[in-house]
Amino acid sequence: MWLDRIDRELDNLRAALATALQQERRTALALAAVLGPFWRRRFSSEGWQWLQAVLIAAPEPSPMRAKALMFAGSLARLHGDGVQARIWLEESVHFWRAQPDPDYLGQALRHLGWAYYSLDPSQSIVYFEESLALFRQLGHQQRVAQCLTDLAHLTHHVKASYAQAAAYAHESLGFMRKLGDQLGSANALMVLAELIELQGNYAESARLFNEAIDHFRLLDNKRGIIGGLVSLAENAWHRRAYNEACAQGEQALTLLEEVSGHQMELLLTWHFLGLATLDLGYQAQARELLQK
Repeated sequence: MWLDRIDRELDNLRAALATALQQERRTALALAAVLGPFWRRRFSSEGWQWLQAVLIAAPEPSPMRAKALMFAGSLARLHGDGVQARIWLEESVHFWRAQPDPDYLGQALRHLGWAYYSLDPSQSIVYFEESLALFRQLGHQQRVAQCLTDLAHLTHHVKASYAQAAAYAHESLGFMRKLGDQLGSANALMVLAELIELQGNYAESARLFNEAIDHFRLLDNKRGIIGGLVSLAENAWHRRAYNEACAQGEQALTLLEEVSGHQMELLLTWHFLGLATLDLGYQAQARELLQK
């Protein structure tokens, strides 16, 4: 797996980045940008630090800087710095709008859509819809499917349109399965499971969450596994299966000890584990979890 290969070479890559920052800043910028997809999956805090360093060192506009800005903005959002995320991503979008490269413009718009989600959800949808239109024109099925998954999530939460959201999710899942994209399938399944759960079908929702987790496990995607376990804990709590909710929550906490930068997942795990523990009658333990 490409992630494991980079893991094995990570010390050499760190040394190369440190040297390049001192001697050849454009090379450092290019290397940091190329590693962007890796840092979105692993070592996100370290990746964010490297990207900040190279962006400061190489401030001149260039395609490589615009790529690095895209990944830096994405990581800033994941670490809770929405303001910096929007600054970096807006610079990236501005650059790509002036270039004949609709693929990178679409990618930057998609990341900017997520950066605007908590600030202005309606504007967030506008960015996603523009990104989707670009990828449909390019015939890029995988990126189309990714945007559809995003829009499925947003359309329900922002526009309260279950039918449109479900249509997006089903179309995305169809694309991802056709392409054999396990990560994309897992993400689409997570959104579809959430939509079905909100309609009160907890059994089908749990089945889809478990299917998504199976994909994440095959990919050793700890972030995805944690998200699935937290969702299953919430699902079990709604079904009043409190022992099951505790088991899922404890599995999530074990994995959260191995990763960093997942504060929201940690808070949700404590929340549902605390509620389930309270319903089982362990008041002192529940109070400790909920106070966290």
